[in-house]
Amino acid sequence: MITNIVRQSEHLNTILNINYSYLNGLAQELSKSRDLFSEDNVSLIQVFMHNTDLNRTAIIDPNGNALYDNEVIKNVAHRRYLKNLCKANNLFQIL
Repeated sequence: MITNIVRQSEHLNTILNINYSYLNGLAQELSKSRDLFSEDNVSLIQVFMHNTDLNRTAIIDPNGNALYDNEVIKNVAHRRYLKNLCKANNLFQIL
């Protein structure tokens, strides 16, 4: 049973690393654009979602506005994960 748990843990870690790599590459491409919410960027995250097992992807601007792959726009500035990320990385300040 211990061997099985160790293998499952290693597999989960591998899957998380692969998805992180995908998201990092996507972020690098999105950051090249002057207009973060451009049609090209929306198309890019839609293609990304079509080819991965992730449930939802969003582009988030410095004001906390998030444009999701399904083209829904929400403000996520109040969400703890975004505040923690910005604080930890000395990114933009969200009020």
